[in-house]
Formats: sequence, C-alpha cells, structure tokens
Amino acid sequence: MLLFLDDSFESTPGGFRHVLGGFCIGEPGYRSLVAAVEDAKARYFVQDRDMSADERERVWETHFVVGEPPSHVELKASLLLSSSVLRRTGQQPRAAVRLALEVLESLQANEARVFSVVSQFTKLEQSSRDGGIPKHMVQLFEQVEDWVARWHPDQMVVPVLDGSSPSADRALARRMIKTMLRPETANRLPHILVSPLIVDTKTNPGVQVADLVSHVLLNHARPEPERKPLEAITEAVLTLSRSRD
Repeated sequence: MLLFLDDSFESTPGGFRHVLGGFCIGEPGYRSLVAAVEDAKARYFVQDRDMSADERERVWETHFVVGEPPSHVELKASLLLSSSVLRRTGQQPRAAVRLALEVLESLQANEARVFSVVSQFTKLEQSSRDGGIPKHMVQLFEQVEDWVARWHPDQMVVPVLDGSSPSADRALARRMIKTMLRPETANRLPHILVSPLIVDTKTNPGVQVADLVSHVLLNHARPEPERKPLEAITEAVLTLSRSRD
C-alpha cells in the first residue's frame, strides 16, 4: 500500500499551526485515482492561449483557466482553493470545488483512508522522537499501523513524500531509515516500510492530492470564523478519515 503525505502550516499568535495529512491507498486503487485526476484536469482546466478578456470570462463560467497545458498543471490547494479563487463571483469557485470533490470521490471509490495529525509549534523546528522522525509523523504512522494491522495485515505501507526540498527530504529519509531499523520501532510499526519514497510533486498526482487533503484539514483546524468556505470539501475529507475504522 502507498501512504501519500504532505504538510501544511501557518503562523498564529501562539506560534505555528501545523497539519501532517494524507491518505493510504492500495496500488490498484492508486492507478484508478491517477486516471481520475488526469481526466478531471482535462475536463476542468483550459489553457489561456492569448484569450481576450471576454473569452476568458466566458471560459471562467464553467472551467478553470491555467497558464500551462492541463496535463502539466499541479492539482494543488494553492491553485484550486486560494482565497482569491473562492472570493471570485460567478462559476469559477464552483468549478474548482467540483474538481476537488471529484478527486475526493475517487479516493472514496478506491477505498483510500485519510490520516492526519494537528500540532502547534512555537517554532518551525519540529521536535523529534526516536532520535530523528518528527513526533507528529510517528503519531501518524501509529494511526496507519493500527488500521493496517486490523484490515490489511498482509500488506506493507510505503510512505511517499513530496521532494520539493531536496536537502530536507534527504535528511528526513536518512533519519527515518536509522529510526525504523531499530528493534523497538520495528516492533511497534512492523507494517511501515523503513525507507520513504521521495517524489517529484510536479509529476506525482498522489502527492498533489495529499497537498489538497492537508490544506483542507488545516483550514478545518482554524477557529470557525477564520475558515475558508470549504464545507462540502471538508466533509468529504472528514468522511474519508472517519471511515478508516
């Protein structure tokens, strides 16, 4: 099984609000998810090829205008669910929300399960446990371990992480290998593979969807008056989280 993870954080008066979130999915289900993401991009994204202002406004009524070929666009929350998009009148935000909901429906159809940990830090330097892996990552691995041991005891879980920060990601991978090989950790997390896959987010739909999931969960962790209007998407993500048990 594959465990796609991403994190979202923001500054607060007390430090930083942080969410590590993502989803676990079987390899056949992931194949279907990738197909659904590519299909949604082709149907909802329209490349701006020197459109006039009037043409652009007409397209925005039902689609999402992008600057690249649709297959090249990252399906990320910073594009689909930005505050500027959600404030826009007309159909633009609804097209973005429909696309996001379709992707989440594909997660559900392919029996994916969402996992997350919400944390508060006074500094962005995150405290560690077991000599290297951040505490919130260990907590999430423990959630996954409990679920896999109960429902998929014959499966191993491969963590898949965004490789947008090569130096940091390589350091995390090294620490994870060192930690996961320790007998006490191996005994506690026997279904989690010792080494993560570090992938290119621009070409990996799974990490892009994990980014969407973590962003929605961060928005949900905010005090209610500060939340973006993402009720339908949030409920879809929370349903995927609740269904893991």
